[in-house]
Amino acid sequence: MSAGPFQLYNKGHLSFFDTSLDFQNDTIKCILLDDTYPVDLTQTAYSDVSGNEITDADYSPATITNPSITASGGVVTVTMDTIDFGNSVSIQAKYGVLVRQAGSSLATDDLLIAVIDLDTSGGMVKSTTSDFKIDPAADGMFTDQ
Repeated sequence: MSAGPFQLYNKGHLSFFDTSLDFQNDTIKCILLDDTYPVDLTQTAYSDVSGNEITDADYSPATITNPSITASGGVVTVTMDTIDFGNSVSIQAKYGVLVRQAGSSLATDDLLIAVIDLDTSGGMVKSTTSDFKIDPAADGMFTDQ
């Protein structure tokens, strides 16, 4: 299994620059989607993907921790800690999607930020009463120049 890089949704990418997203202070959730989700980077809201969110009994969206944005030498790098869905869970998913949660729970118009294919070889990632984590790339979720 090899996870791909995070891909930014168009509006999610723009939100880093138009100040509609405060990545370091907003509540950012990672949701998991099944393998029937057709990745479309023009989608903008949680309602565009919620029909593909997994329903495994052990699953609940994970809150990202330690989000950071740094700039050096004209390059902006966005990072976060490992996304942890639990250490004794049974979950199966194809995609992880970062969503800005504006209220106390996810809502239909919450902003889609980025998507990651958890297994670029075409399969789904599965845990059976074990860890389910997404490790962002060591050099950041993404960089921008």
